[in-house]
Amino acid sequence: MKKRRQIDRAKRSRAQILAAALKLFSRVGYHGTSLRDIARAAKASTGNVYHHFPDKEAIFTALIEGYLEVGFSKFVVRPMATPSSWRAELEELAGAVGDLQT
Repeated sequence: MKKRRQIDRAKRSRAQILAAALKLFSRVGYHGTSLRDIARAAKASTGNVYHHFPDKEAIFTALIEGYLEVGFSKFVVRPMATPSSWRAELEELAGAVGDLQT
């Protein structure tokens, strides 16, 4: 039971980090976002972010992989997301991807 709670807590923490990163990447771009910014927005310690992801690029890659998974499977990754919000977030993510190329 204790192990299950730890796994659930880790999943929630990872999801909070990814959600915070998506918002920040969309608003200020990839280069304008630091791991500290992501940790602050996720209400997590920087160490916790590093526990889940080795670097900022890994976070960005996880976001893209998640959206590719959604696109291929036709399922929404986050239970609260709707198709219209998913499209809007994907457009924002695409803008952040464009920032990477500059």
